[in-house]
Amino acid sequence: MSTNDLILKPPTDHRTGDDFDVFYKDQLVGRIVLMQVPSGRAWMWSIFYEHRKPGASYGYELTRDAAMRAFTQSWRSDSK
Repeated sequence: MSTNDLILKPPTDHRTGDDFDVFYKDQLVGRIVLMQVPSGRAWMWSIFYEHRKPGASYGYELTRDAAMRAFTQSWRSDSK
């Protein structure tokens, strides 16, 4: 899955299929992972600390696609 320069890839290490790395070009910049939350299950997205700028740097969405859209929107608004 690709949105502009952001690419979602499955992990290459021991993590499960419910955990994905987000790359900007060739640089790992964040993660999207399926979490257990009080209301059930949700996909958490997070921009890694060293790539954060003012604004949202993480959140929760009901689907993986929605989490990628939220990540992308935050990335775009922060990347000026």
